Amino acid sequence: MNANIAVTSNPVALRALFAAGYAGWGPGQLDAEMRRGDWFTSPGGEDILFDDRHGTKWKRAMDRRFQTL
Repeated sequence: MNANIAVTSNPVALRALFAAGYAGWGPGQLDAEMRRGDWFTSPGGEDILFDDRHGTKWKRAMDRRFQTL
């Protein structure tokens, strides 16, 4: 966990990009989806989370997941 990352509901602190959602899974469903490769995981970082280069975030996150193998 990165101590420099936080969550807020203060609208003054929110940036131009805001995403929220909900997903619910039954018992074992997420584990099965992960094993099937339905989800991609990538190490997080402030350089992807908080920069303004939105058009390249997906590619940079996907590139990062192979750098740690």
